[in-house]
Amino acid sequence: MKFNNFLLGLAVPSIFGFLIYCIIAIRFDFFGLGILSTLLASILILSILLNFGISPKVTRVCANSDGDYKTISKEISNSFLITFSLTLISYLIVKSFSSNILEYLLVKDDIILKVCLVSSLTAINKSVTSTYIGLNKDKNFFTGVVLRSLVALLYVLLFNNDIYTLLLNSLLFGELFYFLYWVLTKNSIKIKFSSIDRLLITEQLKFGIKQLPPSLSDEATYRVDILIIAYFKGAILVGIYSIISLGLEVLREIARATFISRSSNINESKNYFSVEETLKTKNTLIRVSVILIILGILGSSIGIDLLQSFTNLKIDRLVKDYLLIFSIVTAFLSSNTFLKELLPHLNLPGKNSLISIMSFILNILLNVLLIPQFEILGALLASSISILLSLILRINLLRKNLN
Repeated sequence: MKFNNFLLGLAVPSIFGFLIYCIIAIRFDFFGLGILSTLLASILILSILLNFGISPKVTRVCANSDGDYKTISKEISNSFLITFSLTLISYLIVKSFSSNILEYLLVKDDIILKVCLVSSLTAINKSVTSTYIGLNKDKNFFTGVVLRSLVALLYVLLFNNDIYTLLLNSLLFGELFYFLYWVLTKNSIKIKFSSIDRLLITEQLKFGIKQLPPSLSDEATYRVDILIIAYFKGAILVGIYSIISLGLEVLREIARATFISRSSNINESKNYFSVEETLKTKNTLIRVSVILIILGILGSSIGIDLLQSFTNLKIDRLVKDYLLIFSIVTAFLSSNTFLKELLPHLNLPGKNSLISIMSFILNILLNVLLIPQFEILGALLASSISILLSLILRINLLRKNLN
């Protein structure tokens, strides 16, 4: 997948996302932004569990299919069945404890069902996105993600529900339209649950059980701080923190898009990078880090000024300083995003997964220790320290492998 197309597929939805963010801020202030961030963090983490780490396998099957859509159809049909099954199990488990959960969250009973539905659709759409990447369908991917964001934006603009209903419905319809667009344009891919293959499901589960821990750890590393702030400090502080985390996430997505655009062109049959390809990636890392630093400096000044002018939010100067400092930190740590994806291609998936899990555990411990006392600064330090540790370990692992 070409870098320009993939980056465009992230940039346009980001603009729509920023508009949604502004609308929520105008209607519900920092409290609404806090609920938005908490729901998104919960849904993204749950969707990884429901996808069970199978989407990378779908990408590989599509990339090596040579036009064999029958194999692709069977692969994705079985992956959908696994997600449906896990969604039902998750809902029943959460529902059995819902009285305590709902009492803590102070939300209505139907919120649990909607969170599960949105998470399930998000998990399914991870496999849908894998077909776009594996088959190099750049235009379809771009159209799909823009449609998803546009539908969510239109819902937020046109309806005036309570904060939970507004956000969950906008996410639900957005994911639904993304999936329906894929159904209508998937060409020769056919979803047939009559072609369920027990051996293939077993194979997918074996693959997923190895892929899930690092995937979950990596995503949760960037989301768990929001949930811990919500637990200790409440939605308003989460809303303030979300301004910083949103800016940092944009920088991380640019780094991720750069690598995905490179890795999608690798011959999956050999399943590893040559030394020459590794050195090319090193040069790309340097260029991307410089770009991220520049964007971080601009975002911490111009970006926050724009947000304040659109929403009339009163943003403390300290928030701007934190965004500036940790944008530069994120730029230097962006190499971790590349190395995390690179090491499996160097035939080091096990050690790479172990590093992700160690970083995740450290991140949770540091967040629990630092957030009660240092609040936003504690969350930023916890994430930066845990990512720095994983970067050091991955660089050391890469050096040993190249030697």
